[in-house]
Amino acid sequence: MFIDNGIVQLVSFNSFGRNVMKFAHVLFNIRPYSCFDEYEDVFEIPQEPRIPDPVKVVLFRKEYLFRHLNPGPLGYLQNLPKLIVFLEGRSDPNLSNIFFKNIFHALQKSFHFEWKNQSVNPPLSFIFNDSYDLNYNVSVFYEYLETGRSKVQEDKKRQSIEASFNIHGLPENDPKRKQIEKILEQETTIELVPIKIEESLQALFSLGEETITGLRDLFEGDLTLLDYNLT
Repeated sequence: MFIDNGIVQLVSFNSFGRNVMKFAHVLFNIRPYSCFDEYEDVFEIPQEPRIPDPVKVVLFRKEYLFRHLNPGPLGYLQNLPKLIVFLEGRSDPNLSNIFFKNIFHALQKSFHFEWKNQSVNPPLSFIFNDSYDLNYNVSVFYEYLETGRSKVQEDKKRQSIEASFNIHGLPENDPKRKQIEKILEQETTIELVPIKIEESLQALFSLGEETITGLRDLFEGDLTLLDYNLT
């Protein structure tokens, strides 16, 4: 995504908008695997963060500067008008969801480094996820901070399950519909191997909110390691 540098500057007049823009400056290139490099996980896809230089475009003898930005973090700009009361400390947010707790603290703190002629090493954060606007309802973030739950997301999951069982095509009094609804309300106990947070950090930060929330009961270790941390 390329955005006029003037727009980046205008958004940055808001301190939290500027924080989002800092994250958006970081792009990740996939590097080829090398047998000479040491990896914690041999199946890890190596990624190299970088901040591209501005691109100059000349139109009718007038120069324009464009920034090559990561679209992932930019989706959170639409949340800022509602989130500002939490970000400024005028209201206490519900931070029970670790995914949005991480992003909330990332929006508050952001990061800073001198990147010219240096390797870019941004802190781990879920703000670099792939949940772009077309696939993700931005109101979910606010709902979680306000109440710890999201009606939008719960309705979406319910509709997805019903669609997969083709419930919508069945009348209310159809016996098959009643049977399917009864199955959906049942609980099943499954024994699973716990996920050790300390050993899986890099992989966990590549996941989206729904996956992280679904796996939360399987985590073993210090959950605060998934919170945004500048240290």
